[in-house]
Amino acid sequence: MKYLVAGEKRTGTTLLCAILAKAGAEFGFPHDREWFRGSGDYEHPIMIENYKYLKRARLAKFVSDTMAARLQRKIQSNMKELLAEVDYIKYPPLSHSLPIHMKLAGHEVRLVITIRKFNTFAMSAVAKNGECFKELKEAYIDTYKTNLLNLYLYGGCAVLYEDIVDREKTDWAVRVSQITGVSADKLLQARDTLMNPTVSRNAINEATIDRECDELYATFAQLSERVFEADLNKQHTVKL
Repeated sequence: MKYLVAGEKRTGTTLLCAILAKAGAEFGFPHDREWFRGSGDYEHPIMIENYKYLKRARLAKFVSDTMAARLQRKIQSNMKELLAEVDYIKYPPLSHSLPIHMKLAGHEVRLVITIRKFNTFAMSAVAKNGECFKELKEAYIDTYKTNLLNLYLYGGCAVLYEDIVDREKTDWAVRVSQITGVSADKLLQARDTLMNPTVSRNAINEATIDRECDELYATFAQLSERVFEADLNKQHTVKL
């Protein structure tokens, strides 16, 4: 079994990977790798190299079947190489495109999806990279609506960023443990070791910036209370 930590950037994917790694999960990095708030890390070099093929493949399918097939073979080759080394992958850009490629590389996949309230996600992205609202909304909706389908298809669980950073919240670790087999106690101990609790009193937390994104977050908040089995009847048979 292989695991994908999926979600948009600035939603806690790196933090969760650091917690998982410190608790023993294999990302291809040292288990005591340092994490600090504001970083973006745990993208394996093979995955970074594969990103260009993922982007090209999305465009090629509208231009040339031959070109698209060639790129798909390159993606599959890279995924096989990567998954021979690691059990966990994290790469927020196009993370919702990865489950099928992990499947095509010959592995069963489970997802651990991180999501953050749109307001604070957007504020973090604007503060770090100066991005614009329209692009952030499109990315947020595309990523999480597609990963909602992936969650039902491949199985896994959803984790709220707000729960990870709250020391009073522990249920998320139990569900991640159910999916990955990593000890919930080790996950919580790693979380408490890696970070201090954070409380933001910024008024942006209560403001309604985008109702559609808020409703999508609310859907994931409900889903975060359970784990999902893979729907093998809906998955296509893979010929290796």
